[in-house]
Amino acid sequence: MKKHVLTLLPAALLAGCATVGSLEPITIPASEFRPIERADRVFATERWVIDYYLRLDGRGSEEVTSQLGRDGTGNADRVLLFSTDNYADDSVQGEQWRVALDSSDIGYLVIQAGKRYKCYRGPNAGNWQRDLCP
Repeated sequence: MKKHVLTLLPAALLAGCATVGSLEPITIPASEFRPIERADRVFATERWVIDYYLRLDGRGSEEVTSQLGRDGTGNADRVLLFSTDNYADDSVQGEQWRVALDSSDIGYLVIQAGKRYKCYRGPNAGNWQRDLCP
């Protein structure tokens, strides 16, 4: 499998400098994602959150795009949306995570996490879906 360099959008790289009010809202609701394990630890940066979830799934060499924004529901300080794509797999094309974060003086705590999938085949091929790929 071809290895890619981990890349992040400028919003994620500059997240430490951004205030919550200046962030654009993430409009994709949590209900569109299959709930996954909520990490029970504090992360120093948003990048560490991404790395945690990629390692949890045995990923990490794929190219990652990310977006940091406000939670439109008001349940969290921030929402981190990140995706991997173009898997060398016959079923799953890519995955996308939505992680809601609360910030504190020592870092970020995950309060909600979910994942959805983009499949190569099936009725929703090429589109993000909550269900596992056939």
